[in-house]
Amino acid sequence: MKMIRMSAIAAAMILAASCMNDVGYETTYTAGISFDNFGYGDDDIYGEDKLFFGSYLISDDIVFASKTDESVTDFNGFGLSKATSKDEIADGRYSVNAESASSGSAFALFHNTSYIEPLDQHIIFARAGYGTCSPVSCMVNNTKLVADMIQMYNSQNDESIGVTLTATGYAGGSETGKAAISLAIPGETPEARDSIMSSWTLFDLSDLGNVEYISFNMDFSDATQTMIPQYFCLDDFVANVHVKIAAE
Repeated sequence: MKMIRMSAIAAAMILAASCMNDVGYETTYTAGISFDNFGYGDDDIYGEDKLFFGSYLISDDIVFASKTDESVTDFNGFGLSKATSKDEIADGRYSVNAESASSGSAFALFHNTSYIEPLDQHIIFARAGYGTCSPVSCMVNNTKLVADMIQMYNSQNDESIGVTLTATGYAGGSETGKAAISLAIPGETPEARDSIMSSWTLFDLSDLGNVEYISFNMDFSDATQTMIPQYFCLDDFVANVHVKIAAE
């Protein structure tokens, strides 16, 4: 299990920036992040459950954060999963509710549990002190387990449950914007019981503006429910990045 502390990431970014100060540096680019292999080289990092977690995932100045429990058996934040095609491994807990990843052969798996200290900064712009990051979009979906648990809840209650995923951007200690998408739509009609996200769906993040980091929340129309865990799948994250380091 590879463990990377945020302080080490920040130190590496500062060192890289300081090395550029002599000549100055400026770049603008679109970060398009898929999670296929994600720079780790091979499948050896994945366990039998096709899941990898425990270290920050870093690409194109974007950090996908992760925090584990003391025994490194569970996590908050993001891991990597290759459990595609509605795989039944680990009761579908780590499997996307679709036939494949959005692109490539892996995707990011988000988890939030109260058993681990909360992680508020989920996607971080590592060079926030030197530029701007404007999220554009990502692809999202339910896990197989979450979809199954929503269906079970709906079969046991008069009204189907709604599940909303909200992304909130922050910079300078203040909110920059919000975006929300329904992972399941509530209602009393039969159609509502079938309105569970079951394919990769575009999540427009453009309302977040320029961010230093993004936090995600999953909200349930029945706030008292304990049946449905907080997992969702994310792939193909896109952001517009501008970095400028002035010459000394």
